[in-house]
Amino acid sequence: ATVESVANTDVNPSANGFTVDMDFVNIYNAVGTYAEIPVKKTLENQTGVSLPLNLFSFVLTDEYGNAVTLSSDALGDATFRVPVDTTGTFIYTLTEKKGDILGMTYSEKVYTVTVVAENDNGSIVANVTISDGEKEYNTAEFTNTYTLTSVTGLTLNGVKTLENKLLTDGQFSFVISEADELYGVVENGWSSTVS
Repeated sequence: ATVESVANTDVNPSANGFTVDMDFVNIYNAVGTYAEIPVKKTLENQTGVSLPLNLFSFVLTDEYGNAVTLSSDALGDATFRVPVDTTGTFIYTLTEKKGDILGMTYSEKVYTVTVVAENDNGSIVANVTISDGEKEYNTAEFTNTYTLTSVTGLTLNGVKTLENKLLTDGQFSFVISEADELYGVVENGWSSTVS
């Protein structure tokens, strides 16, 4: 804690000389701290495809609408560190930021985070409560589900150009694949189109 002293002095003449009136005002400032709010991402992966857990973000919003976004690390962990420099009660809302990963169902969970800051012998101590309205948690956990979705109706078109020679039907083949998985083989038509 820090203490600042401010002196106010009034000098008044009197019959015996001068009278000096002094007021001393001490201003006491407690040392601030951080409120730590831990977050955990869990992924129910129904595909066997490995996805890194650092693809997910979370949003902490205060009572006035000010928001901070934080991404999880490779293990799915994140911790908001909110500076607290005064005593009081502070309320936040914690949600997951929706992404655009195809096949991902994002968590709809909404947590209320309450930070109660108290002065403890010159230092501010922040006590954090995380609740979903029914239960209190030590960590805000967001669970997503990932399933593969099939894409139907995808059409790939192209044109094969052959210079200085006449192009014939079926002269060239084109392979559609991803990694080691073959999706199809097509040949050019007589008019040089590929579909």
